[in-house]
Amino acid sequence: MTLKPHTRYSFGGWARLESVGEAQAGLYLESPSGEVRRATEMTISNYAPWRQYGTVFATDEQTVLARPVVRFHSGIGRLWADDFFLVEASDRCRNMIVDGGFEGPTAQPGSPRWWFDRYGLTSAGQIGGPDALWGLDRSEHYQGKQCLRMTNPLTDIGPADAHPVAEQRLAPGLVLHQGRSYVFSFYLKGDRPDLALSAFAGSWYSYHQFKATDGWQRYSFPYTPENDETQPFVRVDLLGQGKVWLDEVQFEEGTEPTECRDWEE
Repeated sequence: MTLKPHTRYSFGGWARLESVGEAQAGLYLESPSGEVRRATEMTISNYAPWRQYGTVFATDEQTVLARPVVRFHSGIGRLWADDFFLVEASDRCRNMIVDGGFEGPTAQPGSPRWWFDRYGLTSAGQIGGPDALWGLDRSEHYQGKQCLRMTNPLTDIGPADAHPVAEQRLAPGLVLHQGRSYVFSFYLKGDRPDLALSAFAGSWYSYHQFKATDGWQRYSFPYTPENDETQPFVRVDLLGQGKVWLDEVQFEEGTEPTECRDWEE
């Protein structure tokens, strides 16, 4: 397959692994010479039913050839693979976020695949289910059929304490260029007015604090990197006690947010 320069892709496939002990297997893209494209590597779990694996990445200025590979790295067992896919992001889509509307595949029941809570509220029983502190919600969405719900049961916390976040690392290989304008936007509502939140709009250097209302509202935050940002990410933190719903998340080039689209639409 030919990978175009300066292009975003999603790549993956279906696999099933039955192994003994500590067997390791992987799915990835490699060059004709056998060089592994690290940004595409996925570990196949020792998990009996079929499971879909997927990742996203962006290319640099080179046009390159690549082929999908599924391979045992170590151990003993059997592996099946099927239905590989490589999907190019639409030219019509400005959004660098994957599944910004939370309508896509799940990593596990109730947990959107591309999104993470990294701040201490992800122990057993807190993700998925109707009373989860963090997970998909089909009753309060702004658009589509579902959104992300975050609940913070704690009071009097600060930025260093445990609280729910919604974080996504942008596609490996994607660079935010020095001096260009970018904007991070999303729709959010709280279960009461004046909930304390914060947002990172592409980098640790673009930090913003804000208050939520008890109705759906679009929030946007600009970012112009002083240097090239090679590991961009976005994040929304719920700092105060309460509950919020998040939907239609977008990160794009420009100074004003446009209509939210998912890059896999």
